[in-house]
Amino acid sequence: GLESKSKRREEMRQKLIMANSSFVSAIDIKKKAKRQSRVKVVFWNTVGRLVPNFFLMYPLFYSAFFFGMIVAGLPFFLKVGAVKSNLELQNSALLGSTFLPVPGYYNLDERDDQRTQIPLVYGFMHMALYVFCWLPVPFYRGFWRFVSLTFPRSRHYMPIDDFIFFHKLLAVLIFTFLLIGGSIWLQTLRIPCLEERDARSCFAFDPLPGANQGPNPAIFAMNPL
Repeated sequence: GLESKSKRREEMRQKLIMANSSFVSAIDIKKKAKRQSRVKVVFWNTVGRLVPNFFLMYPLFYSAFFFGMIVAGLPFFLKVGAVKSNLELQNSALLGSTFLPVPGYYNLDERDDQRTQIPLVYGFMHMALYVFCWLPVPFYRGFWRFVSLTFPRSRHYMPIDDFIFFHKLLAVLIFTFLLIGGSIWLQTLRIPCLEERDARSCFAFDPLPGANQGPNPAIFAMNPL
């Protein structure tokens, strides 16, 4: 009788311990879930402040677009300060060669400033060319109408209803890259041509390539831009 009573007491005590521990663990799980939900809210609020709305609306489309843009300019940016010749710069493009041959008025063999700045010019210019290739996309309205009717879910992945904004974005990016690249190009060749009287750099401003008629004053008028 005594042994059975003691066993029952022990069993009851173990059940109470297990019940209390499960209750405590349930509270901990609930608190942990609340903490995780708060972290998620803070994270997405931060993302919403940092990432533009157009990117959040169509993340796959704009991720692919900006990834291609970076890939177009990255091979040249990696050559900043490391390129040794015009030919090496020309062969640095992702497809094996630059869009146009590297002109002879660059002197990457001897000038350290051009080894740093001219790859930047080619990086920004190739990014501008990449963006320029996307310009026809917003104009294919009939095609995108057919795509949206055939595959309605495509509207969730592509800005079919917002191609006007995409067209404006392309224009802003093109002008930005042209302005940055053109400013670097002008400053890189202006100094050796005007101040150092480097004839090779002055060929960049000839009215006719190879005419050797001296720098074109109209080119230097662009310097304030």
